[in-house]
Amino acid sequence: TCDFSAYTKQNIQDHERRHKNEKPYNCPIDGCDKTFYRRYLILKHFRSRLHMDNEYEKCVELMNQ
Repeated sequence: TCDFSAYTKQNIQDHERRHKNEKPYNCPIDGCDKTFYRRYLILKHFRSRLHMDNEYEKCVELMNQ
């Protein structure tokens, strides 16, 4: 079992997804197969400049490492 404790229902759901390897948040950019278990991680992904000016190839490279 896991000793995780959370303050919100959302945090518990996110934590359970991580245990189950469920990643319901998918990058919508064509050619990018990156998926995430938490919504904020996909937002961080977009802000990381990987997809600025259609440079999604960088994201694909990172996925293949």
